[in-house]
Amino acid sequence: MVERKSQHSQNSEYSYQLPPSLELGDAKLPINKDCIFCEMLISKGNMVYEDDLVYVFKDIDPDAQYHYQMIPKWHIKNLAQLNSENALHRHLVSHFYDKGFSLVKMLHPDLINSDIAQIKDADADLLRIGFHRPKCTSIDHLHMHMMVGKRKWKASWQFCWLFYRSISDVKSELVDKAKVAKL
Repeated sequence: MVERKSQHSQNSEYSYQLPPSLELGDAKLPINKDCIFCEMLISKGNMVYEDDLVYVFKDIDPDAQYHYQMIPKWHIKNLAQLNSENALHRHLVSHFYDKGFSLVKMLHPDLINSDIAQIKDADADLLRIGFHRPKCTSIDHLHMHMMVGKRKWKASWQFCWLFYRSISDVKSELVDKAKVAKL
């Protein structure tokens, strides 16, 4: 649920109320009124999927046959701001992981094998799910690319993929290592 904090100020801010199912208290998380992705959350522009934590939309300048962006419903600048000690960040990354693979499977069953284990190990030419590292992010709002099908080659693409992290790598680093550390 997105709510306006103040309707009287020119610089009014937005915040996102976490769903009660997360049991993380009454935390309200920020939405940046100057961020194009936060603006999409508010306007519900180009939506493909939405739930309590994430919003998914079609990329307006696709790098593949099918290209989607998954963003959290509050403003997190980039991967560098995620912390394995933060329970909400771990939950969000796990959700990105699970929802990313299930969405591409649902949206493109003709291109993606129905076996989820094979999807996660798919050829990078068919499926890429992940993030650009901060040196190569074009928008300062955490966003996960979900690209399915034939890729379109752009001049900047090869350089930017040097700064790419798969969702599997991010989950392993933030969620799986945190679980092992607790043992």
